[in-house]
Amino acid sequence: MVTRRIKTLNEFIKWVESINPSLKSDQFLFRGLSNDAYQIEASAWRRLPSSFNRSSLDEFLDINRVLIKEVRLLGHDHKNGRQLKDLEILAELQHLGAATCLIDFTYNAQIALWFACQPSSSAPTDGKVGAVLNDPNTIEEITPKMLEVRDFDSFFNAPSKKIWQPQLFRWQPRHLNNRIASQHSVFLLGGNQVIPPDEECIIDATCKEEILKSLDVCSHITGKTLFNDLEGFASQHAHNKPFPVPDYFVLGQQAYQRQEYEEAINNYDKAIRWNPKDANPYFWRGHARVSIQQYQEAIDDFDEVCHIGWSKMESVYQIRGYAKSCLGLSNEAKQDYQIGLHLAKQDNNQQYIKIFQNALRELNS
Repeated sequence: MVTRRIKTLNEFIKWVESINPSLKSDQFLFRGLSNDAYQIEASAWRRLPSSFNRSSLDEFLDINRVLIKEVRLLGHDHKNGRQLKDLEILAELQHLGAATCLIDFTYNAQIALWFACQPSSSAPTDGKVGAVLNDPNTIEEITPKMLEVRDFDSFFNAPSKKIWQPQLFRWQPRHLNNRIASQHSVFLLGGNQVIPPDEECIIDATCKEEILKSLDVCSHITGKTLFNDLEGFASQHAHNKPFPVPDYFVLGQQAYQRQEYEEAINNYDKAIRWNPKDANPYFWRGHARVSIQQYQEAIDDFDEVCHIGWSKMESVYQIRGYAKSCLGLSNEAKQDYQIGLHLAKQDNNQQYIKIFQNALRELNS
């Protein structure tokens, strides 16, 4: 197995296509892990002491039996007018944060990528996406009938179809909660404690944030869409979650395009409060202020752009020079135009060379 290192969403999509060249639907089950040191295993194992000998399943299964028993004793085992089966109880608990025997996979590779791009609890770490071949010879589907007639323990004591590999079961819950549906969830259970992936890729730690942005823009995959119930909403706003700042700069740009300059300025103000070292909102707030003849305030904004630094300084000197000329500051405007013309000539920017030459001609006329 060749492990590929991923830095962009496009690279990830190419990796998925490379392991499934026939592009067969449901060929693989995917699981995303925020730390590439993690293994694919049921979270219930982590509730056992580190010194525990994992050669026996008894204590591991006891954790799940106790969960099921206590949920039933507390009367939380009914939903939509019917009593939940054992696995359904565990699925509900799993998606509310409990550690169970179920291992959460998804048919959607990009959703697995989203989970792999989550920040680690300590230092930044690479993530990974594991892909398990959805082979009916090694993974048996749990049908609604099996769910009705088989008890919880039977899925861990099942004879294997292949004598060298314990039997794995695949279960896709129906009609339990919105979160399971939105995440295209499918659970694996039974078999070994650790499920080795048939394919995997590593997600570069330094690229996680940009990949998350790409998933949002290209596929609308975010915490809000994946955890689209009240519990999920609350968990996305827990004390250890950063506040999801609205993109005030984009809102400002949209208002500017609509020529709603006051609203644009208001959004640029907020963008600057959240990130005062970004020159973009200063530049465009200055533009908006020029549009409503707030020339001195606009000049102050362009001064700040010059202080922070900007990749297109010709445009700054052009609009600041214009604002100064509107205030009758001809000498200062001329100075800006001359500096801008010099930069435009250095860059061989014919468009701005012409703009500055015309502006200087008008000032001198």
